[in-house]
Amino acid sequence: MKTTFTLLLFVISVSSLAQTQEKEIKPPPAKEGTTEVVIFEEPPIEESRISGQSDQIYYVVEQQPQYSKGFEKWDEYVKGTLKYPEDAATKKIEGNVYVQFTVQETGKLTDFEVVRGISVSCDKEAIRVIQESGDWQAGRQKGVAVKVRFVMPIKFRLPSEGPK
Repeated sequence: MKTTFTLLLFVISVSSLAQTQEKEIKPPPAKEGTTEVVIFEEPPIEESRISGQSDQIYYVVEQQPQYSKGFEKWDEYVKGTLKYPEDAATKKIEGNVYVQFTVQETGKLTDFEVVRGISVSCDKEAIRVIQESGDWQAGRQKGVAVKVRFVMPIKFRLPSEGPK
């Protein structure tokens, strides 16, 4: 009986201690009829960005860069320009080569890099196709042309052989 009484006393004291700690953590109640308003302001556009002299490279922008003739014509351009490397065709290598590059504020393409390739010859051909695509329409952030890092897949598919 004495043990039960001691255990009960212990549980009550721990319970009251927990309630005391909970009260200390809770924020004070809001006054009735009041509303807290938080205003977020956009930082001003730096002068260097407006004049196009920023070195910042964006990965996500409001308006993505695009091929000068539009992405509808991009597939036509790639199909007409891509030359399947002989060694890759012989080895029946197929897949996508992902080329990363920077579209400058002027639309000029620079800094080419294969981020995922399938063969040395296909990787080189994918870079050649993108390099020869000419200037693109620059990406825009808040209406200002900016440098954008872009990744474009180039598909290498061998023509399928039908039934003989």
